[in-house]
Amino acid sequence: LFETPINILSGGVHLQAGFSPDDERLMTLDPGEGFNLAVWDTGTWQRLESIALPISTVNMAGYAFNSDLSQTAVSYEDGQASTWDLDNREHLADLPGHDGWVEPFYSPDGALLATYSSYADVGKVIIWNPATGTSTKQVNFDGAITFITLSPDNRWLAVPIEDEILLWDLNELTGENQPPDTVLHSDGSGIYGLVFTPDSLQLATGGRDQTAQIWDVTSGRELYKLGHDAIIGYLAFTPDGSHLVAGAVPGDLRFWDLTAAGAAELFALATGDFNYGELSPDGKLLATGQFDSVVKLWNLETGQEEQVFEGHDDTIMVVDFHPHEQQIATASMDGSARVWDMLTGQEMLRVEGHE
Repeated sequence: LFETPINILSGGVHLQAGFSPDDERLMTLDPGEGFNLAVWDTGTWQRLESIALPISTVNMAGYAFNSDLSQTAVSYEDGQASTWDLDNREHLADLPGHDGWVEPFYSPDGALLATYSSYADVGKVIIWNPATGTSTKQVNFDGAITFITLSPDNRWLAVPIEDEILLWDLNELTGENQPPDTVLHSDGSGIYGLVFTPDSLQLATGGRDQTAQIWDVTSGRELYKLGHDAIIGYLAFTPDGSHLVAGAVPGDLRFWDLTAAGAAELFALATGDFNYGELSPDGKLLATGQFDSVVKLWNLETGQEEQVFEGHDDTIMVVDFHPHEQQIATASMDGSARVWDMLTGQEMLRVEGHE
């Protein structure tokens, strides 16, 4: 179904925007009670269908979609979590084992699903087979979790705890109390950004110490340290892993060439009120969503601002590129999702009432 689904649940506002890989459809979260999805034809911008699931959004802690949007996982403040089949509109499995607030996270290819929680200062991550709803791995450790990530090859689980990043090799994980295989030590307390290279061999981290660090995953050796002038909350590698975007939230972004000796900063992007970023599929463009409700499009070959999209009334939370055409979808805390023509900046579709 849909490529690169992006979602956020924040302050009771549900936001979703994602294009289909066949170029013909866009999905948004539908307004109203419950967990409802709307599918749109990108040729006519007419609604094709609605997907309504009997999922309560009361006390919902989070939700996530797998890579082709055939499945969603939802979680709640009381530790409950479950998976749902979007094609057949049916419940798949309940995911027990957590106490208190729990969040779901799919691996990049959707082959694994992780649920994670912290209760009484004990962190827990459970790895599931999303097709069967069976638990395959579990790790327990001291510390509170704010987020996790999985490597693209599904081998590594990364968990930031204060000034450390704990790494487990899932291929070697045999017990739930097994210590991490590698521990990375950041220079400052508070990790806010975490991303693997596409080949899963390196990991970039960023946070309160105003630097981005790039690590060799297997050895734990620091490869690069890249300076910034603010707390780093956004990191993204280009598809070939040769360049890194590192940004402050709010603040500006910097674009780094990692093929040069010692890494080289190519240019800074003066985004100012940056909140959310998304690289184009070819890695040549960057769309930034701003706290001031503006979306900007940047050329990463020149460092120049190419387009500005104005019309939202609140912070931009989601940006998604059309897989092939010159269009982007955005969603904002104003409760609307919109589609824009990248060349003209013209608004092509508006879906209101996502609160």
